[in-house]
Amino acid sequence: MVKLMSLHDSGHKTPFMGKTFVQLFVFMSFAVIPAVEALPTKDSRANSSSPMNEADFIKVIRDGDIPEISNACNEAIEFSLEERREKLEKRLVLILPSTKSLDLVLGNAEALLACKAPEAAQKVLSRFSPDRGSQRRAWLIMSWRASNAALDHLTASLALRRLANGKLSQLEEEKLIVGYDEDGSPLTRSALELLADHQRSLGNSDSAAAVLLAGRSRGPLGARRLALVAELLENLPKDQRADLLEKAFAQAHGEEAWGQAVDILRALFKLEIESGGDGIEVK
Repeated sequence: MVKLMSLHDSGHKTPFMGKTFVQLFVFMSFAVIPAVEALPTKDSRANSSSPMNEADFIKVIRDGDIPEISNACNEAIEFSLEERREKLEKRLVLILPSTKSLDLVLGNAEALLACKAPEAAQKVLSRFSPDRGSQRRAWLIMSWRASNAALDHLTASLALRRLANGKLSQLEEEKLIVGYDEDGSPLTRSALELLADHQRSLGNSDSAAAVLLAGRSRGPLGARRLALVAELLENLPKDQRADLLEKAFAQAHGEEAWGQAVDILRALFKLEIESGGDGIEVK
């Protein structure tokens, strides 16, 4: 079994499983993951030289379904018609006062995001919350989108943690859309990094570091994350930094993620040297 002990203390060398010193070096260049931005929505309305006339607008407000109102929202935004956009937002909030259909709730929330009303989308999503399964996953992703667009980092973090279902490493493979390329192709990021960004925005640097350490990527991406972890933990006492790294090592070891375990071991070695120790002891 592998067991990590506390780092160098009061001039005494920290043992790490035995009597042979293994010195592991790592050189990491610092890189910051871009801040989370509100998700832009694709305009489903064909370009037009002028907005709809007032009579048609009133008809949409009175009789339009969710797709029609959503298209009208896109038009109002395109032509900077804020008063119209606000009326359309209010209509979308009221169009389904209560429902037990997840598809309708998600469609309503999607339309509100297109209408640049993420807080209203959050309100609509609260009308129906599935307990489990694929519906729960779809609801959580939409909840994250709405919270992310509203810059509600606390609720966005909660949605992603619930999506992880107690296992943060699962977020590594969960790719969420954060925008669109010029050709309309979706741009995605790992939910793991997005959760770390939300935690950092909330001022929880240690939590953001713990999230990144739950990832299993190696190579340039893994190195970049470890570099960011070092940056996030820079202002913490060395014993707290060591404790966090040791917990991450134990988790990686328990899951037999050997590559990640070695990378964390390198970071521990570097921290030991910074503390004035001789390295990590292995047996």
